[in-house]
Amino acid sequence: MKKVFMFNSSYNEDSRIYRLTDYITNVLKEDLHVNYRTPFNTSMFPHNGNTEYYETGVHLQDKQDDINLVKKEILDSDLIVLATPVYCHMASSAMVVFIERVFSNWVHLFRILGKPYIIITTSESNGNNKAYSYIDNNLEIAGGMSLGHFPFKNIDTDEKERLEDLIKVAKDVIDQGSSISITDKQESAFQTYKYVLGQYDFENYERKYWESNKLMQADSLNDFWELYKNRGKIFND
Repeated sequence: MKKVFMFNSSYNEDSRIYRLTDYITNVLKEDLHVNYRTPFNTSMFPHNGNTEYYETGVHLQDKQDDINLVKKEILDSDLIVLATPVYCHMASSAMVVFIERVFSNWVHLFRILGKPYIIITTSESNGNNKAYSYIDNNLEIAGGMSLGHFPFKNIDTDEKERLEDLIKVAKDVIDQGSSISITDKQESAFQTYKYVLGQYDFENYERKYWESNKLMQADSLNDFWELYKNRGKIFND
C-alpha cells in the first residue's frame, strides 16, 4: 500500500488546520496508509546546536525522541504533506523544530530526491507565502518535488473547493506518479555542495555519503537523477 507522511505542526487541536488535516487524512486513508504526525503524538526536542552530526552522521538527540522514526517514515513515504498555522508571518515553532531536526543535514544530501510534497498553511488573512517559503526552500534543497502550496485564510470563501483540489493532487501523484525535473535551485546547491564537500576529509560522514552514493562522480544533479531514478532505493544509508 502506498504511504503518505503528514505532519501538522499546530499545538491547538481545536484549530481550523486540524479540521483540514483530519479531513484530508480520513479521505486518503480509504486507499492509502497515512502516518499522521502532530506535536501531541511525536516527541521532538529543539536542535541543541551540536555540529558533530555533520561529521559523524550520528545525532545523539535522535535516540532521545522520535526523530529517527519520523525520518524513516518520511523516507518510506510516497508523498509528504506538511501543514502549519502562520504566526508572525512564519511557520509555527513546532514546524521550525521539525525542519531543523529532520533536514539539518538532509539539505546537504538530497535525501528526499524526487519525493513529492505538499505544503498547507492557515492564517487569518496574510503571511502564508512567507511561512510557505521557509518550508519549501528546505524541502526543495533536500531534493523534494513541490506539488504546490495550499494556503487557507479566514477571509476565503472557496475552502471546500481548494481542499478537494489538494486531495485530487495528492491522489493523482500517488496513482499516476509525476514527471520530475531538477530545479535550478537544486542544481546550484548540488554544484556548491560538490565543491565544498570535495574539500573535506574522506572520513567525514557527508563526504563518504556523497562518494558511496555516486553523487561526487556525477557532473550534475540532473545526470545523477537520470542514472538512478529507476532504482528502487536511490540512496544507501
